[in-house]
Parts: sequence; structure tokens; C-alpha cells
Amino acid sequence: MLFRSVYLADQRTPPAKVVVKVLAPDWADDPEAVARFEREAERLSEISHSNIVELFDYGHEAGISFIVMEFVDGLLLSDYLDGAGPLAPDQAVPIMAQVLKGTGYAHSRELMLRDIKPENVMLCEHKGRAHFVKMLDFGLAKLVQDQGNITKQNVMGTANYMAPEAIKGGDIDLRVDVYALGVLFYRMLAGKLPFTAESDTAILYKHVNEPPPPLSEHLPEGAEVPDGLLELIHDCLAKNRDDRPNDANAIVERLIDCVPLSMFRLPRADGGPSTGQSITGRITGIHEPQALSDLTASTPPLPPTGSRSPLADAPPPSGSHLPLVEPAPKDRKSTRLNSSHHAHL
Repeated sequence: MLFRSVYLADQRTPPAKVVVKVLAPDWADDPEAVARFEREAERLSEISHSNIVELFDYGHEAGISFIVMEFVDGLLLSDYLDGAGPLAPDQAVPIMAQVLKGTGYAHSRELMLRDIKPENVMLCEHKGRAHFVKMLDFGLAKLVQDQGNITKQNVMGTANYMAPEAIKGGDIDLRVDVYALGVLFYRMLAGKLPFTAESDTAILYKHVNEPPPPLSEHLPEGAEVPDGLLELIHDCLAKNRDDRPNDANAIVERLIDCVPLSMFRLPRADGGPSTGQSITGRITGIHEPQALSDLTASTPPLPPTGSRSPLADAPPPSGSHLPLVEPAPKDRKSTRLNSSHHAHL
């Protein structure tokens, strides 16, 4: 586990809630790991996209390596799916498109996320609309052209969403994320994962050796999912990565071609998510605000959790609904917190 604990903290200037993630001790004691952590944190701090949680700062305090991130109120996609079951295409597509926007932004910067799953996607209210996506956990993110080898021999990710080549320990690229996106979209439409078993080992075996059951056979009765979308999801789940789309932006191009533009609309919030659950902080393993110097190795562990998108140029749909697409923000350097604020987080 990369991070030992996650804390909800108060930033004094400007006043705001932030999330502080602390590097696990077995990584923090390794100078090479800390150097790798700092390289990735610096690169991630320059990522700015409306569908990705913002990284404000990173550094060390009292021998502890940490990152400071935007605090997001919302409902985890995993909780939403547990309550809603299979999603109709017009419910699923706006969420899919936003996940692809965020992932595509990272992919255009040669950044693999490596842990795409519904537990790392938050649905929020934004400008009076529901299901605005924030991607939460880039803790396993890795640059394609990375110079370090610290994690090369570790299997990283979540069993249900791991690509065959990652399981087998082969070379990996952006298409491991494409595979995970295929699993996620399959679950959203079918209400179940393509592969299930009693152990992670058995699930990993199926990812490598068994074809996914046809999604069309697991759709709820009456579901009208475009054939092109079914084909796209199965292409993402191809065992051979050469048979998958190259990255999230390639998926976006096909998604636009295979579903009506009217599906790219966010629903009205109407006071909360459609499951009826309240929108409150759903980040697991958060501790009360305290001085960063008090965050020691004795704290309880965090439970396990993780070129421009063509959508940005899509014409807005007609009607009263807010269109999904907003212009992607320009690249900018991270706004770092002053070091004097660290002790007050």
C-alpha cells in the first residue's frame, strides 16, 4: 500500500478543507522510493482538469512524506452502482464520458493511472447538476517514460480491473487503463463484473485465460444499448492489448460515434443523487484534523481503495440540460501551499 493513512485537515490560508495522504512507512524509509514519490508528486501537481481531484502540495514534515489534495464531497461511484444496479445508457454515458475526459487528459501526458475502479470515482453536484465526476486516487499513477524501477516487480492495481499483461508481469502501457475502463463500463451497464470468483487468484486467472461473457447477455430486460457501445467495451477487454483502443482519447472518439449526442447530458441534481443517499464526504479512512507532526506510524491504516479530449470539441446538445462538456483548463503550474502552513494541516 503506497499510503498508510488519509486525513481530513483544515488549511488556514485560504480557509478550506483539504485531504492529507501520508506515505506508508515501508516506502518512506526507502530513499529511492521517496525520490520516486517526489518526482511523481511534482508531475501530478501540474495536472489540472475539472474531472481530476487537484493536488495542492507535497513534501516532508517530521520525517513523514505527504501530499495535500482537494477535498471532494460526493458519492462514490461504487456506492451509487450498489444502490442503482445496472445503469441505462443515458445514465451511464455521461459518467463514462467524464471518466474518459479525465483519463484522456492524463494519457495525453503519458501518465498511466493503473487503478481505475468505481471506488476511485466520486459523483458530485456541480452547477445544479448531479453526477459530475471527480477522479480521486492517482496513488498508483506512473509515467510511461518513468526512470525509476521501484515498482516494476510489484503487481499494482485491483484484481477485478487488471489487464492480462499486467498480471503476467509483462511490459505495460496506457492500454492497461483501457482494459480497466472496459471492466468499469461493463459493470455500469450489466450491474456486475465480467469476471467473478471466490479469490483474487481465480479472478486473475480468468482475466488472462477466459473471454468475458457477452455483455449483451447480462443487460437488464428492455435495455437499449447501442451495438457500437457493446462492441467498444468488448474491444477494451481484448486479451491482446494490440486489439484494444490505444488510449482513453481513442475510446472517446468511438463513443461519440456510437451513441446519440443527447446522452452526453448531466441530470439535474434535484437536491441529491438519484439513489436518495445524501451527498457527504465518502473518503474512507479519514481522521480528524490535527497537526501534521502528530501523524505517526501508529495511526490506523487506510482501507484498500486509486492531446485534448475530442469531447472538448463536441457541439453542445440542444435542450435545457447542462451539456457534459466543458472546455479543458489550460496547463498551469501547481499553486503550492506555503511551507508555513504545513504544520497547521
